[in-house]
Amino acid sequence: MRLFTILGTLVNSRVLANQSFSPPDQLVVLAIKSDQTLQNWATSLPASWAYHELPKGPQYIYQDVWYARMWNYFRLARILANRIIIDSCDMMVPAMLPSDIFKLQHAQSYAAITLLSQEIYSSLPFMFKLEQVPATSLPLSAALFFTATLLQSLLGLTDRDTLIHDWSSPASEVLGESFTFTKGIVMQNLR
Repeated sequence: MRLFTILGTLVNSRVLANQSFSPPDQLVVLAIKSDQTLQNWATSLPASWAYHELPKGPQYIYQDVWYARMWNYFRLARILANRIIIDSCDMMVPAMLPSDIFKLQHAQSYAAITLLSQEIYSSLPFMFKLEQVPATSLPLSAALFFTATLLQSLLGLTDRDTLIHDWSSPASEVLGESFTFTKGIVMQNLR
């Protein structure tokens, strides 16, 4: 449950940032601390939470779908923390010195978002493979619902075309034609 407490704090911070209720430098510090707390949470997990990467896709394999979802909530929380850092630093740019620690953090946050997004996209084929449904039926599975919800959250942090391409490429490569119908359903629900 600690993961969701941290995620809730980040959502509240994002609201404060969007409404300009807190100074940007305070939001950066809060987001950095939250990101560090998330990383500490991940390193404290038992070995049963471990996953491994298959080269085809690439694709992450988990012990169970539940673990895949929790890891993706973790990644989403880290993406949100790093997005808060970037947006808050962008508001401070005119006042920043070239040697400012926030400038370095800004660049690191962009790299973190790219990596975490790819990790999310690499984990989705695993969830869809476990919940195979006929291509002619409406695949209202837990994997579909989770994916649509997760991507809708990411849509607020990145552009739609990049998101659609980046999340569907690994799944299409791993799942092939059976993924086409599911991809269409998800795309219709991204707004």
